[in-house]
Amino acid sequence: MNWHRTIKVIFSMQLLIAAAVLFFISLYQHKPILILLTFLILLVIAIPHLYLKRMSNTLHLENREQQVKLFKDQNDIMTFTLANRSRLPIFSGKMLFSIQDNIMFDDIKQEGGTKKRNQFSFRYNLAGKKKADFSFQVRGLSRGVGRVSGINLTVRDLLGLGTLQMKYDPFFHTEVIVFPELRAVGGLHYLKKFEQGAQPMQFSLFEDLTASIGSRDYAPGDPFNRIHWKASAKSTQLQTKQFEKTTGMEWMFVLHLSRERTDLSNKSDDLERNISSIAYMCKYATARGVPYSIFVNIKVRGRDFIMQLKPGEGRNQLSKALELLARINFNSITVTQEMLFAYVDRVMFRPPVVILFNCGRQEQEVRYYQKWEKKGAALFDVEHNDDASYITKASGKREAVS
Repeated sequence: MNWHRTIKVIFSMQLLIAAAVLFFISLYQHKPILILLTFLILLVIAIPHLYLKRMSNTLHLENREQQVKLFKDQNDIMTFTLANRSRLPIFSGKMLFSIQDNIMFDDIKQEGGTKKRNQFSFRYNLAGKKKADFSFQVRGLSRGVGRVSGINLTVRDLLGLGTLQMKYDPFFHTEVIVFPELRAVGGLHYLKKFEQGAQPMQFSLFEDLTASIGSRDYAPGDPFNRIHWKASAKSTQLQTKQFEKTTGMEWMFVLHLSRERTDLSNKSDDLERNISSIAYMCKYATARGVPYSIFVNIKVRGRDFIMQLKPGEGRNQLSKALELLARINFNSITVTQEMLFAYVDRVMFRPPVVILFNCGRQEQEVRYYQKWEKKGAALFDVEHNDDASYITKASGKREAVS
């Protein structure tokens, strides 16, 4: 039930008519040779049809989950697995499929395509009762997700008289994820908040009392419970314990995807710059142990309501972030900016560093900015020019633009 199957044998109708004419002529003229010729014509029609009918029920395409993850201009391997469950071999087969145009195969023939998708094909043969992997080099051209669809398998019989066409109906669980490019952002050292936390920092009002880094000479006013008695006994002078300076910091990226129909090409370019900037900042935060989250006003199914990455840190979080950014589509269904902010406000338990992308300064947005600043959040924007991006301070105290 996974396939739409069509079997065609060339000149089958003409050959059937010819066989019928020869059969009636042989009956009237009593020529056995014509009956034998009729039988041969029927075999020419029947054998390819029976062979292709058998192949249509025994040729199997494996549909296991397969994700290929790469950056732009990076290559990796994609594999298709075909199995022939019949004892009869497949002498001549062809597989045709389509994928988004941000993906390219360098070692497969391109058959053409549409505005957003390209078609590729490759030929194969399979011995009886055999399974084979067909692996190809796939290359990412631009950020996005490429999904394989429009799969068609073609099988020909040995004489080339018959053709089996099989169109695959189910969703094919293979996709190629091309991560965004990293666009450097200047001024990231401004993204700080001073509160109790775990991130090491040279100058901070807070300390991690579980991370001792040594001792120093006792000074008037040092707490009595911080005297390092062992060090004092060795040096014969009072010593005070020193602890690592830390601060609390969490970054929250809020990306507003505008669906206004004015100047869409520029909006698409701005979106790519924003996504590339977020990718760079995620990598920067990962290297420094800073947890971060991402919120985008793209509507998704389920309890989360909007596209988001919950707070986390480390390499696993970076991988999730890059995948989420790759999946952002300019034509996705979106929610309003006010709905995005209302959701962010609802989940903002610990005041983070909020980095805003393409977020407006209308009265309803400024109201949220002021509320977040009262909670203790620090607000920043990212601005772009042709060559660079950089951090600027955002403030809920700005007047709304009418």
